[in-house]
Amino acid sequence: MGAHLRSPILSVFLTYYKSIINMHKEYKGTCKCGNVDILVNLPLELSAYSPRTCNCDYCKKRELTVISDVCGSIKVTSRIPLRIERQGSNQADFRNCSKCGDFIIVSYSYSDCCKGAVNAALLSSIAAFKRPTPISTKLLSSSKKLQRWKTVWSEVSYYE
Repeated sequence: MGAHLRSPILSVFLTYYKSIINMHKEYKGTCKCGNVDILVNLPLELSAYSPRTCNCDYCKKRELTVISDVCGSIKVTSRIPLRIERQGSNQADFRNCSKCGDFIIVSYSYSDCCKGAVNAALLSSIAAFKRPTPISTKLLSSSKKLQRWKTVWSEVSYYE
């Protein structure tokens, strides 16, 4: 009898979960020169997100804000090679357009997966965001950074 009662509940949950997945919103962006296109899929409207501003020297100098959702995805399509920079703990790749210099995305690859956070300023719907939230990664150990990225960054695909 217990298994019979769980079956309808599981069915309702799976139906609800599938509807959430299918309701992802698509947001587009591009760099200044138009050589790099970004397609971001997020489960919520942009108004539900607060871009993050990191207090590291690299991000502060460039006034970067990033957005991601562990249930979302980011697709970066570039017609030219992206310039990759590393800083701080040298674990994450900061990818920039090699022509206009715009910061595109910060990402980290592990196993068969790549996770990242995209430059919120490049999305065409940037006005919809909440106010940026400051974060401090300087004090995190390398292993704590990796843990954090896996739980907040989106899955990333690159097409160059």
